[in-house]
Amino acid sequence: MIFTSELSKVDARELFQRQVDALQVNAAAYVERSGIDLPVQAEEVAERVLAAGTWFEAHLMEVHLERVLPYPIWWNASHGSAEHLPSPGWDASPFTSWQLRLIDELQAWYWLSLETALPHLQRVIRRGARADFRNNQPALLVEPKWFESPLGLIYGLALRLSRGDSSGSASLSEHLRSTTDRSGRNSLGPGVHG
Repeated sequence: MIFTSELSKVDARELFQRQVDALQVNAAAYVERSGIDLPVQAEEVAERVLAAGTWFEAHLMEVHLERVLPYPIWWNASHGSAEHLPSPGWDASPFTSWQLRLIDELQAWYWLSLETALPHLQRVIRRGARADFRNNQPALLVEPKWFESPLGLIYGLALRLSRGDSSGSASLSEHLRSTTDRSGRNSLGPGVHG
């Protein structure tokens, strides 16, 4: 991934704009690939997030022997992908370009789903403590000083799945539940927080 904390304000703004501009296209690609539509109403979010996490969990580790795909906007191309580096080093990707594309598609799908669940969210460039590695990341501002990074969440989930932890759908659903609970603006409907 790109180390956003090292970006200038101009570069961070450009990354933010490019990533936000790609949300609809990437989410639509995930819908086409998985068959799981984006939720239109808040009441649909919890069920669809569970389905999206389950599908992602089942398909992330599939082997695809197609050509190398272009890297996502947020990926540092110098880190390569698993097609090029069968035994990745500390800064290389454990994922193929196809897997990186799938991560990108789900993070966009989840970003837009969070916005459906919590319409008060604001798209922002994260700012925090000077040494925070998450500075300059595109994020959603839930409340003052509380940011959500769908990309960080989905990439972390993919890393866990690549290591054999199969709790993807539960992780996404739990994240959604905790975010809506903590925001105090539950719009997901009855029974979601029981």
